[in-house]
This record gives sequence, C-alpha cells and structure tokens, in this order.
Amino acid sequence: MQKNSEYITRQNKRNADWRCHRRRIGYSFEGYRLVMENEYFRDMIGVTRNADSTVEHVTFLASAKEAPYIRTKPFHQSQKELGTQDDGSVLFSIDVILNHELERDLLGYGEGITVLSPASLAKKLRERQEGSLNNYEKHEKK
Repeated sequence: MQKNSEYITRQNKRNADWRCHRRRIGYSFEGYRLVMENEYFRDMIGVTRNADSTVEHVTFLASAKEAPYIRTKPFHQSQKELGTQDDGSVLFSIDVILNHELERDLLGYGEGITVLSPASLAKKLRERQEGSLNNYEKHEKK
C-alpha cells in the first residue's frame, strides 16, 4: 500500500489557482494548508486547481488511430470506454476537475481527439487550437 505524501497548497492571489508543493522540513509555510496526496490529486490531472473547482464529466471522441493508445494509457483512473462508432473512433469519458494540464494533454492529440462535453471545455480547446493556427498563419505570411 502506498503511503500518502504530505503536500501543502497556497492560493495564487492573482488568479485564485491553488499551487501544490511537497512539504519540506525546516521551511516556513505560513499561509499554506496541508493536504494529503490522495485527496488533493484524486480528481484531477496535474497539480493546478481553482479554489472553486468541481469534478466535471468530460466526454471525448478519439479517432480510430488514437483510440488504442488512449485505451492502454488512460488520461485518468476514472476513464471509461462508452462505445465504438462505425468509423472505428471510440467515445470515452473521464470525471475530473478542469485545469490547464487536462487541456494540454487533450490538445496533445491534435485532430485525434474531439471533446464533446462539457461545452465550456470544448469551446476553450477550439479557441486554443484556433490561436495556434493563427500563429502558424502569421509566420507563413512573413
């Protein structure tokens, strides 16, 4: 059985994100709160968490090419396979807190993943992909 590690968190005053740090002996941690690893990380990917974060049900469609990899290397322990489409793409779900690390991991699959819900996450990923495309178009024009 794996022991819980002690972590401390502190809220970022600029954007209300919680940052997590492994607790170190001999350092002052005024303004931090102690959390246990299994409790803090259980519902998320990565370490960034907003103060008012809640778990959301995320559904995404993985292309036939990417689905086998996502099956064997799940994003999160809550990942479930919901069904296979006629074209071989696979519908998955995860129950996680939405954060930057989740977005980064999903975007890493490029056109191989389409987030279907929640709509707020799908919209944010679309905007980030459009921003990336705009960066390429700007540099091509030079």
